Order: sequence, then C-alpha cells, then structure tokens
Amino acid sequence: MNTMSGEVISSSVKVARLREAAAYPEQTAAVDVIETHMSWVFLTHQYAYKLKKPVRYDHLDSSTLEARQYYCTEELRLNRRLAETVYLDVVPLTVDSKGTIQLGGEGVITDWLVKMRRLPADRMLDWALTHGT
Repeated sequence: MNTMSGEVISSSVKVARLREAAAYPEQTAAVDVIETHMSWVFLTHQYAYKLKKPVRYDHLDSSTLEARQYYCTEELRLNRRLAETVYLDVVPLTVDSKGTIQLGGEGVITDWLVKMRRLPADRMLDWALTHGT
C-alpha cells in the first residue's frame, strides 16, 4: 500500500495496511485483527502487534504520536515484569520516500506498536471463559 510521503496518514490507512501480510518483516500467511476501544491488535502467525488508537478520554490522551510512543513504551516496561517472554519490543510504523507503509521499515515514523509473542488461542481468557476452564 502506498501513500504520499509527508502527508498525515489516517488510522484507517494504517489499519488497512497492517491487515496485509506484506506489511510485516516476518513471513505470515494471514493477519487476524481484534479491535478494542483503545487499540487494534494484529495477529500474525508468530506475533501480536498492538496499535494504539489516537483517542482522547478524560483519563487518557493518546491523540499524538509522542503520546502513543510513550504509552507503548510504558506498556512494554510494566508488562515485561510479569511476562518478559511475551512483551518483546516497541516497533515503528514507517512510510518511506515512495509512500510505502512498513512495520519496522526505513523512513518517517508514522506510529508505534507494541510487539508481543502470540500466545496459543487456548491460553486466552475469552477461550477459557467460553470453554469453562
């Protein structure tokens, strides 16, 4: 997916690109997406990438790029204390001079994502609640 370099890239364009397997540095056949009120989580074969929404609430303001970088860094720092092998990194979403949006690529940083190891579905809370475990 290409966009004009130097322009502000909308969340819908970022999400559309992150739905594509070609946006990721690792090989993946498909990308599943989970949306919450605060973020989008993109699930590749090996990893989960969380993109924070540019929203402003009374208790939280992630409306700027700098704020989203801060909250990604804080999420990584805090959650690594209990899940060091799950919370891996904070990675940039970039746009290069040709307008290609890429995760961890070269170019201008347009957003930040938390990179996590993808856990098996049967270790997720929603699965456990549904299956009574």
